[in-house]
Amino acid sequence: DRKNVNKYMVNIGQGGTTLPDRDYYLKDDSRSVKIREAYNTYMTTLFSLTGNTAEVAKQKAETVFKIEKQFAEAQMSRLEMRDPYATYNKLTVAELSKKTPDINWSTYLPKFGIKGQDTVLVSSPKFLASVDGMLKSVSVADWKTYLEWNVLKSSAGSLSSPFVKASFAFTQAQTGQKVQTPRWQRMSSLTDGTIGELLGQLYVAKYFKPEAKARMDAMIVNLRKAFEIRIKGLEWMSAETKTKALEKLAAFEPKVGYTTKWETYTGLNINKATYFQNLRNASVWGYNENVNRLGKPVDRTRFGMTPPTVNASYSPTMNSITFPAGILQFPFFDPNADDALNYGGIGAVIGHEMSHGFDDSGSQYDAKGNLKNWWTAEDRKKFDERTKALGEQFDAYTVLDTVHVIGKLTMGENIGDLGGLNAAYTAFKMTKQGQSNEKIDGFTPDQRFFLAWAQVWRGNILPESAAQLIKTDPHSPGPYRTIGAPVNMDAWYTAFDVKPGDKLYKKPEDRIR
Repeated sequence: DRKNVNKYMVNIGQGGTTLPDRDYYLKDDSRSVKIREAYNTYMTTLFSLTGNTAEVAKQKAETVFKIEKQFAEAQMSRLEMRDPYATYNKLTVAELSKKTPDINWSTYLPKFGIKGQDTVLVSSPKFLASVDGMLKSVSVADWKTYLEWNVLKSSAGSLSSPFVKASFAFTQAQTGQKVQTPRWQRMSSLTDGTIGELLGQLYVAKYFKPEAKARMDAMIVNLRKAFEIRIKGLEWMSAETKTKALEKLAAFEPKVGYTTKWETYTGLNINKATYFQNLRNASVWGYNENVNRLGKPVDRTRFGMTPPTVNASYSPTMNSITFPAGILQFPFFDPNADDALNYGGIGAVIGHEMSHGFDDSGSQYDAKGNLKNWWTAEDRKKFDERTKALGEQFDAYTVLDTVHVIGKLTMGENIGDLGGLNAAYTAFKMTKQGQSNEKIDGFTPDQRFFLAWAQVWRGNILPESAAQLIKTDPHSPGPYRTIGAPVNMDAWYTAFDVKPGDKLYKKPEDRIR
């Protein structure tokens, strides 16, 4: 419960669609139309493969699309979903049943193993009201077809080759991927996603070094100090809000490497001879493990990611920052490298996750993780003015042809990068190397710091994938993450002698601080 984080609650969200974003159902630009056509082919192929005639397969695909389009029309957009208050609707089970007369939640929830819950959280009441109406307007036969499709699409990638090929052809149309990911890689990801804490123990034993954790722990301490200095130095923030911000910073709970309480997966049955059944067993086990937490104390030690994962995260309700073992490697981190490389890499990632506690969404949660305002109205207004300017900066970046970065969708991540790189730089300047001017390989310490940041975002992406991620991913594309934060930092201009007239130059008064 986001307003009472010591309690687990049933959260009911929107869904029911297959395409990655509601826009693909509702817009008629050439990309959306092309993906809808590929989706139709995918559905007819799967329905045909399971014994339907071509005509029946075509009809079933039309039925499914019609239902999913209605779901898409009722869904909130990704931008609307970024507002934690708009998606916080606490209702008693009786109240919810009144809003959806054709769904009796008090009999429905126990069928899902949910017992003894008199209250639920609903992120989109409008969506559920629409579903309720559809229960009357859509025939039972059409709902059966829709449910049949859900079984097919969730299984296709795990069945025989014709299904796997059809599944990949659909992926290809969306992302442009040229060749199917090799089977060993798909199985490796699947194992990590299914029994990741067993695999994680093997990974940690082989690849995670205690000295890496020690170095990380020290860097987190330094980043916290740097953040404190930066909060205290904010000219636009009042003393009252600063006090609350510092309280929140002090309460951050860091998790590094791997969990201290390994999941044993007791009760999960895996049999070498029944691959598909193993996956079903794992799904059931995972669902039950989740709902069985209801009524128990909230476990604030949960990692949320498996040890080999190359990622990091911030949880606003836990007020915790997590760095799995997988990210503690080059180019983010090298225990034998100089401080410039590590602070420009993993240091900026640590700072980025800390900054999420103060981004447009995370800043609405307090030190304990509860959704509760701790800003003065004046400070919030000044904060919003700065985020607006950052949004406009990112809106101006073109990804391909007419496709631009969406500044509002990527706002939280862009604040994370700007705050994180600034904090990492402040922390780097506390080190011996940060205070010297000794060159390594012809580069000054400051240049090496910014080059390490740029190196982290090197990547390659197909245009189809880039177009899809713009709609679905709250992160800006790598090239714009590389430059988006540094152009607002005076130190970057000094390090590379960037002057008026240079391509990325921003006037000092336009730099966002």
